[in-house]
Amino acid sequence: MAKKSEKSGKSELTSLADVLNEYGIDRPTTFVDTGIDTLNDILGGGIARGSSYAMWGVAGCGKSTIAAQTLRSFCRQGLKCVLVDTERAWNDLQLQSFGLWEYKESGLLIHLTVRDYAQLEDVCKVISSDQDAGISFAVFDSMSELEAYADKTLTGKDCPPGVKAGERCFFLPRIKNWFADADIASLWLFHARANLQMGVPNPYASKDRQDGGYAALHVPDAIIKLSVGFKLKEKEGDTEEVYGVELFMEATKNKFSKPFRQKKVKLIFGQGVSKRYATIDEAVASGVIRKSGASYSLQWGEKFFGVKKLYAMEHTTLKRLYEYLRTNGASEVGTSPGIPVYVDPAVNPSDLDPETGELLSPEGSISNL
Repeated sequence: MAKKSEKSGKSELTSLADVLNEYGIDRPTTFVDTGIDTLNDILGGGIARGSSYAMWGVAGCGKSTIAAQTLRSFCRQGLKCVLVDTERAWNDLQLQSFGLWEYKESGLLIHLTVRDYAQLEDVCKVISSDQDAGISFAVFDSMSELEAYADKTLTGKDCPPGVKAGERCFFLPRIKNWFADADIASLWLFHARANLQMGVPNPYASKDRQDGGYAALHVPDAIIKLSVGFKLKEKEGDTEEVYGVELFMEATKNKFSKPFRQKKVKLIFGQGVSKRYATIDEAVASGVIRKSGASYSLQWGEKFFGVKKLYAMEHTTLKRLYEYLRTNGASEVGTSPGIPVYVDPAVNPSDLDPETGELLSPEGSISNL
């Protein structure tokens, strides 16, 4: 049994049992569905409770959109979330577009804004220490936009380099530990910045790298890199409209699964990563849908001529295709062996698909298909 020190009044550790009692940890890994099958896959099952994640990419690559879909998935499972909007860019129209407004009104989503790391520290300290608040997930959009606390007393001319990076090295580990103790998962968004190693020092280096300094690389449990491919265009008559982009997701760091697994998805503006497009693309890539010129055929006989008709297939066909991929292992959605996926007891069993266990939308279809 630990003895109390006469000087400090604190317990002194005298045995291994005392050490284990004071510092031992026994926290099972439990994943929560992000609402995006591809993201669940590369992360090893979803967002792990009590863990911290970083996501970065160039402007317009969909960081905020992915964060919105993840927030919506948590809220739909009855889990309370916090959105810390440092960019002051989230408006009511965005919240309504991504289906988050109803959760803000019901209190499942708390929308805050802070300006610097000192304010962020105050907010995170309260969120993590108030057990009655019941927060499960927090999104910070973005960490790159936060001002350094020291900037308040300095002008842009007088502020020395490295002030913000130094404050990140202090605050990020502290916030991570607070949230881990409170079993709160967090997602930190970072901008891309120019890679100064590119050119003469290393001509093969990427032109972009994650903002945030070394703390942003070493502190998170997983880092997700988003890269934009070609634009998705639709032509009607003489008018060509861009309705989305091809998006590459890659976990460049991952403590829960293999890193450097890259997946390609289609990001639709105003909607996010479409489960419909992702399911069909997975089926084409795995050979469940066979391609011959401009013709596409399913293994059970249905045929489509042209990409547009393929993506517009009937919902009953799409649902059957989705179930087939899950059953035959072509789509590894939240299937890390031995690691449970979180299912909130507040979810009504009647809201779940009886065959797949997927959360249904009000219309009775698999959500986000």
